[in-house]
Amino acid sequence: MVLLLGINARFTHSALALYSLRRYCDGLDYEIFVKECSINMQPGVLLNEIASRNPAIIGISVYIWNAHYIREILPQLARLFPRAKIVLGGPEVSYNSEEWLDEFPEVTHIIQGAGEAGFRRLLENNGELPERVVSVSNPIFSSIPFPYTDLDLANFGHRYVYYESSRGCPFRCTYCLSSRESMRVEYRDPEQVCRELESILRHEPKIVKFLDRSFNARVSHSRAIWKWLIEKNASTKFHFEIHPQVLEEEDWQLLSRVPAGRFQFEVGVQTINSRSLRAVKRAMDWETVRFAIHQLISRTKISVHLDLIMGLPCDTIENARASFNEIYRLGPQQIQVGFLKVLPGTELRLRSEKLGIKFNPEPPYEVISTPWISSGDLDMLRTISRLINNLFNNMRFPRISAMLETMHPDPYSLYADLAVWMEKNGRNPSVKNAEQCAQNLVEYALHVVRCTRDQVIADITADWEGLRKTKVLPKGVRSLFYG
Repeated sequence: MVLLLGINARFTHSALALYSLRRYCDGLDYEIFVKECSINMQPGVLLNEIASRNPAIIGISVYIWNAHYIREILPQLARLFPRAKIVLGGPEVSYNSEEWLDEFPEVTHIIQGAGEAGFRRLLENNGELPERVVSVSNPIFSSIPFPYTDLDLANFGHRYVYYESSRGCPFRCTYCLSSRESMRVEYRDPEQVCRELESILRHEPKIVKFLDRSFNARVSHSRAIWKWLIEKNASTKFHFEIHPQVLEEEDWQLLSRVPAGRFQFEVGVQTINSRSLRAVKRAMDWETVRFAIHQLISRTKISVHLDLIMGLPCDTIENARASFNEIYRLGPQQIQVGFLKVLPGTELRLRSEKLGIKFNPEPPYEVISTPWISSGDLDMLRTISRLINNLFNNMRFPRISAMLETMHPDPYSLYADLAVWMEKNGRNPSVKNAEQCAQNLVEYALHVVRCTRDQVIADITADWEGLRKTKVLPKGVRSLFYG
């Protein structure tokens, strides 16, 4: 028996790669079982759940979000299943394979790259190959079978269904693994994609996330699939990562027909600093992209999420402020303030020492400082990122947040000032408790920004009614007004 372990970042996620491996190995004389959990599951609980399986081969996909977890369980897996062959794959072990093999002698093989053909070759040889690092070229992507069975899809429940209509990326951003020459772009035929999506939609998943790195890089491909999805009567939401620079009038007209709640677009702006964009070889003209994003937001009902990467080469704190203000003012539904990850296998990783980029040597390899931005400034931006997630993206307190914006020269100033105040007063910017969050905003509005008491009462009451369906403020908030 072959046990494929998927250690996901969240319970709602699923491990597409393992289902694809299993399906590609159809017809071999092996029972293949996929076991998934999240990184929040205690390792002992996971080991207890799989103890009765007695696998001959254990396959594990390794990513930056689960690498620490897998490092912890590998010795335990070897003790629990001393006769099993342990096989690793995934991006986290594909570009530093020898390091993993040296650190974990219990690992028998590492499959590099996409993995389907390499894993099948290993099983065809009963797990016995002379080379410990297995690198086998995959067939063309369109020939890789659809990964899911009806039973898989039925069992997903409210978890995300991941799907890819293409692999690789046409762009060459130096911080991204998809920029490698080996990651050439391959597409499934749109008709094939629509047939496979039909199989998924029969099970009415909550959300389907396309893993395509730039879904609309080939416009004939994206338009055909978007048109088909628009015409479907489905409650499922579809998430796409797109490059707005290639959108045209035909796209605006097509996308204006998307029903509310059907599509979600993630747009990687990363930075508006042209010098930084050139430094990482990212093909983007900000004026063109800004116009495209404005068209998306003003002419469609699509939920638009805009991403920034802080700590890129040549990006200063002033550049970060300018990028933040620009995308904030476009009015997206969500903003993600992320941070540069200096990934093994990327061109940026090879040049990082020469560029003077300091980063954590452990996954997720996040930037610590660069010659252009200090560690202190990056820490400030991390606090702003948490505030954006908690206030802007969740939209729990829109009225008081909008009022506070008017009291600052720009959006960045509000979040930076709030971040400083929260740190100084020992407040948690990621607090999930709605009452504590409301207290923080009210106290900041009254005592730092000096908003009028009546205005703050009106705004926080309206927000609380929208959140809890009552105008009665919680005791902790009332005490800030009435003592």
